[in-house]
Amino acid sequence: MERSGHGTTPFRVGEWLCEPLSYRVSAGNQSTQVEPKVMHVLACLASRPGEVVTRRELLDTVWADTVVTEQVLSRAISELRKVFDDDPRAPRFIETIAKSGYRLLPRVEKLPNGRAASTEPP
Repeated sequence: MERSGHGTTPFRVGEWLCEPLSYRVSAGNQSTQVEPKVMHVLACLASRPGEVVTRRELLDTVWADTVVTEQVLSRAISELRKVFDDDPRAPRFIETIAKSGYRLLPRVEKLPNGRAASTEPP
């Protein structure tokens, strides 16, 4: 992923295939369409796996030309947690760092362009 989080290349977060251009996140036979801003938040976190990405960085990147409150970011994180069936009290995917930001916990693998479909098991 590009450092800015604006990547369009498919990537994996753990066992989940993330396709930024189609706003789709899938694993096995489960597939979910997410809103563009939610995918952008995920791409930003995936561009720096294991690192803390501050709320300010996420807001400035994802909502660059819009004045929004942190509530929209919290809602996007909540949507991602629903997709990944992640519990904020015992996170496996997105860890909240108090008074700072968020950290993506699983390994992230960038996939070659156009290879997303062929990397899925039949």
